[in-house]
Amino acid sequence: MTRPLDSGHDLVGIGSEHSGEIFRALLMAAAQPGQLLTLPATAPAGSGPAVALAALAHRDAGIAVHPSSDTQARELIEQIIDHTGARLSSLENADFAAVFPGLDEPTVRRLRVGTASDPALGAQIFVGCRSLRSVDASSSIDVDVCLNLSGPGVDGHRLIGVTGLDPAGVARRNVACAEFPEGFDLWLVDHDGLICGLPRSTRIELVAEGAI
Repeated sequence: MTRPLDSGHDLVGIGSEHSGEIFRALLMAAAQPGQLLTLPATAPAGSGPAVALAALAHRDAGIAVHPSSDTQARELIEQIIDHTGARLSSLENADFAAVFPGLDEPTVRRLRVGTASDPALGAQIFVGCRSLRSVDASSSIDVDVCLNLSGPGVDGHRLIGVTGLDPAGVARRNVACAEFPEGFDLWLVDHDGLICGLPRSTRIELVAEGAI
């Protein structure tokens, strides 16, 4: 999932010339929820959540990689801290977090949530999944979960199919983000570097199989 930093390169081998592209892509994805965009092709497969985190994290921000118990996760944390000047944090206190893989309910319960009086407390979360795809009413889909998106930045509604995402985690996200501006902001990043922004203002309906 990761490789050591090369001289003159940023996190997981992404050249500094791509940092602006990644930053703009993440902001555009958040402004157009469900619109699938692509990270630079040079991003190593599977490293997308960490690459995205490194693009938005800043000096003194609290960062976490979950789970943090294996060698690859520890390497990611070290590289992101070196890249951004951020500081290591627990998942509960993180400003930014990369989650591998998927997003289950217990993990969602640990994320920091913004409040009505202090929305900025809400974390920025980058979640790895196996695949993302746009879906329409005529599609024959083979995914773990289908998300029907609506709200600011979405013209009517938009359907996204996701493989490698826990429906229970999505349902818990909906509880945490039920009263805007409370909640947290989320980006899905698949194995090939496709990204999907799901800010806290986005309404997500879990679509049952056969209901499309």
